Amino acid sequence: MLVWLHGGGNAYGAGSDYDGSALAARGVVVVTVNYRLGALGFLAHSALSAESADRASGDYALMDQQAALRWVRRNIGAFGGDRSRVTLGGQSAGSSDACVHIASPTAKGLFHRAIQQSGSCAADGGLTPPTLDAAERKGSDFAATVGCTDPATAAACLRAVPTTELIRSTGTGAASLWGPNTGPHILPRTPHAAWAEGRVNAVPTLSGNTHDEYRYFTALYVDLLGGGPLTPASYAALITLQHGDRAAAVLGTYPAAAYPSPNLAYSTVGTDQRFACPARADSRLYSSRAPVYAYEFADSQAPPFIPAPHTPQGAFHASELAFLFPTDAVPPLTPAQRRLSAMMTAYWARFAATGDPNVPWAPTWPRYTADGDRIQVLTPDRTGPTTGFAADHHCTFWQPPTPRGGAVTSTWALVRDGCRSVRQGPDALANRQRERLVATVAFARAHSPYYRELYRTLPERVEDPALLPVTRKEILMARFDDWVTDPEVTLDRVRAFVADPGRVGERFLYRYLVTTTSGTTGHRGVFLLDDRAAAVARALSLRAARRTLTASATARLLAHRERSAHIVATSGHLAACTPGAAGCCRRTARCPTWWTNSTGTGPCS
Repeated sequence: MLVWLHGGGNAYGAGSDYDGSALAARGVVVVTVNYRLGALGFLAHSALSAESADRASGDYALMDQQAALRWVRRNIGAFGGDRSRVTLGGQSAGSSDACVHIASPTAKGLFHRAIQQSGSCAADGGLTPPTLDAAERKGSDFAATVGCTDPATAAACLRAVPTTELIRSTGTGAASLWGPNTGPHILPRTPHAAWAEGRVNAVPTLSGNTHDEYRYFTALYVDLLGGGPLTPASYAALITLQHGDRAAAVLGTYPAAAYPSPNLAYSTVGTDQRFACPARADSRLYSSRAPVYAYEFADSQAPPFIPAPHTPQGAFHASELAFLFPTDAVPPLTPAQRRLSAMMTAYWARFAATGDPNVPWAPTWPRYTADGDRIQVLTPDRTGPTTGFAADHHCTFWQPPTPRGGAVTSTWALVRDGCRSVRQGPDALANRQRERLVATVAFARAHSPYYRELYRTLPERVEDPALLPVTRKEILMARFDDWVTDPEVTLDRVRAFVADPGRVGERFLYRYLVTTTSGTTGHRGVFLLDDRAAAVARALSLRAARRTLTASATARLLAHRERSAHIVATSGHLAACTPGAAGCCRRTARCPTWWTNSTGTGPCS
C-alpha cells in the first residue's frame, strides 16, 4: 500500500489533488494525506517552544504525517491493505518530508519502503532542515509581519491572528518555503548526520527527478511573475546575485550562448543544482544501506501545467505526476505517453508491493549502486538505464567528489608521520598505539559499509563561523579502537569523553579542537574542558553547511595550527604555551608533542 504526501512547498496543496485509481487498479491501496501547511505546519517560535514538553516547535506537519502513518498501521487492514508493506511516498515537498521521516526516530517501523520524487534532504543541495534556533529566528521574523513582536505575548498573539491572514502572510516564491527543523524529538539530527551515524530507517527506496525540473519555476517566477524572459545580461546578473563568488564558475559551466535561450540556461542551472544532483547524491547515500532504484523522467513533450512561451517546459517539475495519477489539469496523454504511464504505474505498484520495481514485461530496472551509477531513464520512446546522468547534469561541478580517503586520511597520515618521527623516544608505546588506531580505522573502512559511507560523505562543516570545519569522522577517529569501530556514538558519550579530565591519554582530541576553534582564528585563549564539550556539541549539531577539505588544505591547516597556540594538559585544564619555552610542554599517553620552531622539530622535553 502507498501513503502519499502531496507537494506544494509545504505551503499549499491537498491529498485530494491526487487520483490513485491507476495505482489502485494494479492492486495498491492508496492513502493520500492532508497535513498542516505553511505557518500552521512549520512555524517555530521560542514562545511556542517554551510551552512544549520537548522545548521545541515547528514540526507539526511531520507530526500530522506520522499520525497518518500510525492510523494506517492500526486501520488499513479494514480497507484491504497490508500494514507490513507500507510505502511512504511523496513528490516535491512531500518527497523532502518523506526523506525526513527516513531520518526521524519517531517514524521507526511506520513504513517499509519509500518513494522520493523530486525532493531531497540528506545530501548536498537538498532541503536540509535548519536547527531549531534558526527556525525560531525565522519564526520570530514571521510573527513580526503579523504584528506579534513581543516574545512574552507572541504565543497568544499568534493564536489570535485569523487563519486567512496567517496563510496570506506565507508569501510566494522563496518566501513560501516552509519545512521541518532539527528539534530534539521528531528530528534530533539532520538527515545527513543521521545517515552518517547510521541512525536511519533504512528501507528500499525508489528515488528520482525529472530532466528539466526548474523550467517550471523559471516560467512561473521569471516569465509570468517577473516581467518577461531573461537576456544574456540579466541572466548573468541573476546568477551573480544567487551564486556570489562562484558566479563566474557557474557562468563558465552554463554559458548563455550554449543554450537556445538564457531562460533555458538558467533553468538548467536550477535543475542540476537543486534537483538532479541532490537526487543522485541521495541515491548514492541510501544505496550503502538499502536497495535503491533511481530514475529520471525525461519526456520532453510532457503535457504542461502553465503557459510558458519563453521557456519550453520539457520534463518540468511535477510532469511525471500525470503519468501516475490521472488528472484533467493537463492535456490528455498521447498513445505513446499512455504506454509509458502504464509502465510507470506497474513499476511503482510493484515496488510498493515488493521493494523492487521490476515486472516481467517491462525493461529491466537495475538496482542503483554508487560504482555503477545506473539511473533508469523513463521516456515514451526509450526506457532503460543510463550511466551519463552525472555528466548530463554537471554533478561533479556541484558536488565535487571527495578524494579517496578524504581529508581525514590526510590529517591522520600527517599525525602518524609526526609520531613516527619520534618513534625511538620514551613514548614509543604511545606511537605504536597510534599506529594500531590507524590500522584499526583502515580495517573498519575496508570492511564496514558504515565507515565507507562516512568517508564518502565527510568532511562536514559546522555552521558557526567561529569554527573551522570540525568533521565527525575526525572526532570518531580520535578515540580508542573500540570507539572507532562502534557506530552507536551519541552526543552524551562524546560530551562525557571530552569532559573527563582523567582521560589524559585522549588529549590529542582536545588539542585538535582547541587549535580548530582558537588557533586558526588568531585567538590564543585558554579553553576549559566544559568549553570543549560545548565545541563538540556545536560540531555535532550544526551540520547544515559542508565543504570538501582537500589533502593540501588539510596540510596547510595543520601547518597553521603548528604556528598557533600550542596546547598542553595541566591540572585538568588546557593552557596555551609557546614552542621552546622551558617547561611549557608535557608528554601525554598519546604521541609526544611535536611542534616546528626555530630550532627544529621534535618532542617537548
